[in-house]
Amino acid sequence: IQMTTVAEPMRHGDIVFTEVLGNGGRVGLGIGKGFSKFVPRMVRLDDVDPEEYAREVAALRSARHRGLLRLEAVFVRGAFAYELYPLADLGSADQIMAVHYTAGLPERAIGSIADALLAALQYLHDRDIVHRGIRASHILIDRSAGVRLSGMRHARHLPPSTAASRRLHDYDREVTRGLLWLAPEVLAQDLNGYDTRADVYALGVTLVELANGFPPFSDMENLEMLFEKMRGTTPRLLDSTTMPDPRDDPARSSRTFSLTFHDMTEICLRAPVATRPSSAAMREHPFVAKCSRKPIQVLLQDARPIDQSKFGPTPSSSQQDVEMPLVASAMDVEDHDDWQF
Repeated sequence: IQMTTVAEPMRHGDIVFTEVLGNGGRVGLGIGKGFSKFVPRMVRLDDVDPEEYAREVAALRSARHRGLLRLEAVFVRGAFAYELYPLADLGSADQIMAVHYTAGLPERAIGSIADALLAALQYLHDRDIVHRGIRASHILIDRSAGVRLSGMRHARHLPPSTAASRRLHDYDREVTRGLLWLAPEVLAQDLNGYDTRADVYALGVTLVELANGFPPFSDMENLEMLFEKMRGTTPRLLDSTTMPDPRDDPARSSRTFSLTFHDMTEICLRAPVATRPSSAAMREHPFVAKCSRKPIQVLLQDARPIDQSKFGPTPSSSQQDVEMPLVASAMDVEDHDDWQF
């Protein structure tokens, strides 16, 4: 992979960089007059193995599917590499819930998200790639591009087809950052390993997270969560059919999710791997097969776009200014430090 050292100011192709890129903050980068928006992720090169990082970037660049967040470019400047990702104008799913849907997303929106995620997962699984990072913070939503799954840096390839057992035994730091979403077979860290069906379990946890407004097991210590998962405890959707006392949570107990939604999560969250379907099979489930085809912004009517007023030029800017990026130093991007790529 080729990485280009960026001076300031400098144009690389159609992308204009300025000194502000070096401050470690998130900035808006303009492409020509249209001001396409990017969110850079900064990587300190001293903290990574050069060969391993080059392989990681190559893998990120090779993932080409409409449901996957694409790494557009990587540039090296000094001790840092800057990865450029498209800006999702509605933000990540967990941020949308935190601001606009504190009791969880509407079921129809979750169905549309599940459809997009399963399409992306089938693309990866058909290529023997385990994503290993499915959760609400890795679901980015854009009004024009729709739903895109990020977190590809967690992904790993299954061993070659000639291997005796096509299962992973990687339990590295990247995967352990998302303990709440991990399948029991991943947490077990035993000789059996895990495969692409671990992603199906993580999808089930994420669907419950999207419906309830918070991730399952988040009120437990890690050891307690591990014990509950290993003994087969299954997260559940919180609605009128599952709340033991509706008075405890009126916002959640006043709704009723469909039977197909309950069934979808139950199937995804089956602990025995042999009973858990593949991502391709889950795409045929009625909850996904009959999901709404309306644009995601219609299904999430209360969600509001990130204020991008500080990404582009001011109305009084000259033609030369229009071609140069301005700093995005407000909450709109700065407060999105928890965006996880």
